[in-house]
Parts: sequence; structure tokens; C-alpha cells
Amino acid sequence: MNRRGFISSCIAGSLAISTRAFAETQLRPCSYQLSWIKNFQGAGEYIALAKGFFREQGLDVTLLAGGPTMPHEPVVMSGKALLAQTMPDNTVMANMHGATLKVIGAGYQKSPFCIASLLSGHPMRTPQDMIGRRIGVQSVNLVVWRTFLRLNHIDPASITVVPVQFDMAPLIAGDVDGFFGYLNDNVVHLEVAGHQTAVVPFARFGYTVMGATLVVRADSLQDPARRAMLVSFMRADIQGWQAAIADPALGADLTVNTFGKGNGLDLKAEEQSCRASNDLMMDANTDSKGLFWMSDASIADTVRILRLGGLAASPDMFTNEILVEARQGATTR
Repeated sequence: MNRRGFISSCIAGSLAISTRAFAETQLRPCSYQLSWIKNFQGAGEYIALAKGFFREQGLDVTLLAGGPTMPHEPVVMSGKALLAQTMPDNTVMANMHGATLKVIGAGYQKSPFCIASLLSGHPMRTPQDMIGRRIGVQSVNLVVWRTFLRLNHIDPASITVVPVQFDMAPLIAGDVDGFFGYLNDNVVHLEVAGHQTAVVPFARFGYTVMGATLVVRADSLQDPARRAMLVSFMRADIQGWQAAIADPALGADLTVNTFGKGNGLDLKAEEQSCRASNDLMMDANTDSKGLFWMSDASIADTVRILRLGGLAASPDMFTNEILVEARQGATTR
């Protein structure tokens, strides 16, 4: 290379570095509150970070780990996170206590909740099978539990509710006959550990409530800067979840070996949980409208059932407006 060529290459290299550095400084910080610890439930976000989808949208995203004792709505209301993944019953309860939150998308088109039982114990497959049994229910899920019983015309007094946490040890030990859990989490871990299970899926028996909903402060929809960040986030997040659905092994690998490293996660279980989540995330609604879309029917069902449980839900707390902007007319997954 001659001197002129060398100088030109140096200038080009410097410009590339400067452009990249400038782009880095222009990234907008954005915090997203996860619903749980960093496990499979954030697989789409991990992929969006690892593949640079968020950065392509001009965002520097921080994922905030959740946990069993952490309410997610206050994190959003305080401004510590722009948005959070939660459940609609929690959001309605927060709004009933003064929060002003809107749901802008639903990761799960149907509820992941179930009652898990063991074939070696007292297997249950219908709500009526629970009558006369001991069911372990976490305190945070009591509203959903009571609503489910009401939907299925079951007298709460006919079932013994045993207070539990999120450890399934009481079920394995036989201290309870059934355990309030997730189809794509607790059931998977039981099966991977060698326990054959029977389940009562809430969605199959009337609890047609969306899950893994994304919530934001209502005023974020009116603020131009925050609204633009939400649109950018959803564009990248959709890409991430499209990749997670297509390649559950990738989502599991990033979960166990990178983002959730140190959480004691099992690779096989996380991959199976990723695959099981696909069934919750996709249906005819997402085939036509794309991931996270909330149909009028799904909103109406969710509101009706939450009201049955004594929660002041209303259709206007749900909006697809950010998804419409993020997709720019596209309706593919």
C-alpha cells in the first residue's frame, strides 16, 4: 500500500470509529422490568440484546430482574422502568390503588396458569377433580384462584387451600395434592425432574385471560420522547421474540449461559420452557396481527373475568396503538 492509500485507509477507519462512537452516544437508555428472575421468560429480550436489535433502534436497554416479592407496577410508576412485564390482574389492582397504567401488548394469548398434580399422587385434569383435595396456592395468586373457582361453580369450602411459596417441594413431598403454577414453568420442571404430571389448565376451563402483559404509565403514551422509545422497544422486542420462537435452543442458551448465569438454571428445562411458551404466545390472532396483539375479543374476555373476580377492569386500559406504530402496517409474526 502506498502512502496515499495508507493515509486514506486511516482516515476511513477513523471516520468509521467516530461514527460508531457517535451512534453509541446517541443511544437512549431504557429499562425494562422483567416479571421474574432472568429465566426463559425473557428469552426474546436476551436475543434482542445479543443480536443488537435494541441498538439498531437506538436503545441502550437494561433488563431489571424481578422476583416473587417484587411488584412490577410500582417500578414503572416510579419511572425506574419505562415498561414492565406483568399480569393484568396485578395491573388492575395497582390502578385501583391510584396507579395510572396502560397495557400495550400481551405476550401470552392465553393464560399460563394451571393446577399441577402428580400421576403418582392424586392426578387432576378437571376443576371438579380438585374437590376434596389440598391445593397449594401462593398468596399473590389468591384472586385468580378464587375467580377460577367461581367460573367453574366450585364452592371454595370444598377444597383445602394450603399456603405455599413458589418451591414445588410441598407437591413432591405429598403435602399438597395440587400446586398453582405455570404450564410453561412448573410443569416443565417437574417433568424434567422425572415426575409425570396431570394438569388443570385454567385457559381450557374458562379463565380466558391474556398473560405476560406489557404495561406503561399512561402519560408515557402522551410524551413524545417516551412514546418514541416504546415504539422502538416494541420493534426490537418483536424481532427478538420472533427469533426466540424460531430457535428455542438459542433462547435457552442465552438464558442459562449469559443473562441468567448464576441463577442455577437447567439448560434442558429452559429449552423445554421456551418451546412450551410458544404455544401460549401464538394463535390465530397472532397469525393475522402479529405477536403481542390484543384482539377485541381477548380484551373483552379479560375484562369480564377480572370483573368477576372483583377487579375494576375496563377496556380502555388496553391499547394496541404502540404495536400499530411499531409494525408500520406489517401483520406478520
